[in-house]
Amino acid sequence: MAAAFRDEHSLQWAVLTDPDGAVFRAAGMRRGLRSLLRLRAVGNGLRALRGGHRQSAVQGDPWQQGGALVFRATGALAYEARDLGAGDLLDLDALRTVLSELGDA
Repeated sequence: MAAAFRDEHSLQWAVLTDPDGAVFRAAGMRRGLRSLLRLRAVGNGLRALRGGHRQSAVQGDPWQQGGALVFRATGALAYEARDLGAGDLLDLDALRTVLSELGDA
């Protein structure tokens, strides 16, 4: 699944996975039915449908919510975002800015 993601998006760096979820839990990411049954998730689903996006086959853990953590080479956290519910969107501009700044460092 991770290899397909890397290939689909033509990523030039390693894609790391967490099959047992230990890192996911340690990072304080959300998982569970409550994060799916939020009014916000319904709104996010409607936004996706209006945008022409449809749910396809589920891959991985369907209860796991997304997010992003970016660390500096020193191990310090440079960026964090944790989805509160299904369909939350990352602030890709903020993420790109942090990655760009780290690339220039």
